[in-house]
Amino acid sequence: MNILEIIYKKRFKKTLSPGEISFFVKNYAGGLIPDYQASALLMAIAVNGMTEDETVSLTESMAMEGKTLDYGGKGAIDKHSTGGVGDKVSLILVPLAASFGLKIPMISGRGLSFTGGTIDKLEGIPGFRTEYSAGELKMLLKKAGCFICGQSAELAPADRLIYDLRNSTSTVDVEPLGISSILSKKLAAGVRTLVMDIKVPDRAALPAKRKLAAAMKRVAARTGIKMTAYLTRMDDVLGYSAGNSLEVLETIEVLRGASPNTALDLALLFAERMLKEAGINKSRAAITENIKNGAALSKFRQMINAQGGDPKVIDDPSRLGISSDVLTVKSPSGGYLDIRDIKDLGLFNLMLGTGRKTLSDRVDPGTGFVMRKKKGECFRKGEPVADIFYRRKKHSPEALKKQFLAMLEFQARPLRITEPPVYGIV
Repeated sequence: MNILEIIYKKRFKKTLSPGEISFFVKNYAGGLIPDYQASALLMAIAVNGMTEDETVSLTESMAMEGKTLDYGGKGAIDKHSTGGVGDKVSLILVPLAASFGLKIPMISGRGLSFTGGTIDKLEGIPGFRTEYSAGELKMLLKKAGCFICGQSAELAPADRLIYDLRNSTSTVDVEPLGISSILSKKLAAGVRTLVMDIKVPDRAALPAKRKLAAAMKRVAARTGIKMTAYLTRMDDVLGYSAGNSLEVLETIEVLRGASPNTALDLALLFAERMLKEAGINKSRAAITENIKNGAALSKFRQMINAQGGDPKVIDDPSRLGISSDVLTVKSPSGGYLDIRDIKDLGLFNLMLGTGRKTLSDRVDPGTGFVMRKKKGECFRKGEPVADIFYRRKKHSPEALKKQFLAMLEFQARPLRITEPPVYGIV
């Protein structure tokens, strides 16, 4: 068995055996298969797909390649999102749900394509550590009741490598690769109950996303994970900010009891579900109370401290290193705000430095933007629309302003936003 045979088989639409998939995972993780051959296999999968059996094999192989965590009983419970612009839901949800006693070991990822990565956001906190050994992760969970970490050299190491390679080979959106990546991390972390947030950009994409949710749920069940998938609307920034440290700041503000926003709404919905799955029935009002009384913020502080971060960022946001170069973009005309394509705002953020185009790119946690209002709200001519946090040495303010406004429209009539925040549950 060798990698050339495996690439050849997939190139001609043949089904790979569990042994062949395991061979690829083991040898790529071990450094015996170079990136260019792994890239060729990823592209063959992108073109010809994988069967459900192959996806199950890839998921299990990546999960079992490294060490796995076991908490006994029903295992741990977790949440995952397919990613969106300004998606800080996990940052709010994890300390909120953990404040009720849930054990949440979240193995998360870095930014892929135009979507922000939860790990990148947390690394904007000075000293925050995201890589741990399997033994250290167990101690973290015991100490804080929750953690948000990335894959380590011990936990799902093959997925970590393939995850990065997908980002630089334009195979981020390949369904079986995405399913196996998400579920392998959860399996390795000892998760046996999963709440999945699948983002839907518009109603036209709903059938495909529903199909994805169903496929993921089947693979999850076959690998021992009970999964519930929510199909949620993603045509606007979640909350108001998009950018690593900016989203940490907004998370702190939300956990302090700031006015509700769309990110908090989803966090409350998922927390309610996670608690129910754990046998704890709490109303939305009861869950919100843990924000009002400071329990969720206290848990966030505890998690930051446990993972080596500077907990003083909660009281002193200047420690987050947000750029002091700020451009306020004003409405060129009065009207109701519309966003042409939310993906374009994500790509704009990528250009500012919030994510990676190649494996070697460095993320700038201090850049991004903050919307002043939400899609559908009305602006007067000359009223501030957004604040862009950038680096003056790299970008021209006038060019940024022109590009940002080109992604927006200001309609004379009110927008009819009839789509629900949640399209459905699978």
